[in-house]
Amino acid sequence: MRLQKNDWVKDLVEKQCVDFICIRDDKELFNVKAFFADENIIQTAPGYDVKERDWLKHIDSKNAYFVDKLSPLAGPEGTDGGATIRYLTEHQIQQQKEKSRSAISINTINGGAVIGDFNSVTFNNGYGLDTVKELITSKPETDQAELDKLVTAVEMLIDANMPVSKGSLSKFSDLLAKHSDIAIAISSTLGSWIFGK
Repeated sequence: MRLQKNDWVKDLVEKQCVDFICIRDDKELFNVKAFFADENIIQTAPGYDVKERDWLKHIDSKNAYFVDKLSPLAGPEGTDGGATIRYLTEHQIQQQKEKSRSAISINTINGGAVIGDFNSVTFNNGYGLDTVKELITSKPETDQAELDKLVTAVEMLIDANMPVSKGSLSKFSDLLAKHSDIAIAISSTLGSWIFGK
């Protein structure tokens, strides 16, 4: 039997090939003849509709390879020459996921914030008195004693479950005007306590 123009390319390539199954959207679609051409490279024989983001599962070893990048190859006179596929192994994909989940260290978050990764989220919708105390350590020493008294007064309000009335913290007004970040933190702490009752 005489081979057609591009049949000889397909025949030559297929002699080097092993069998894979093309998987798309978790469905096994069709068998593919291909071979490992280089590290992280698979070359398919002509005539297979493999697409990027497909998986090629090696039938013998059961190893699966993610099609990361696909480059069509031209055969003689512009015919289909198969494709060169850059792949990622399941292990490489797992490593990439772990890198994307790696922790980011944040010193202090003042105010509301959302912290998380792709799997979990922590909401911080205010300050706590520990945060206020940390802020105080960055203030001039001359103000720290009065700011500590302010925190003690707020702690007493919260611990005794006392109502916050107008003027409860008025003796600290000049101090709070001088340190607006402390005023915001105290307001947020009290707001969280009031609405959390």
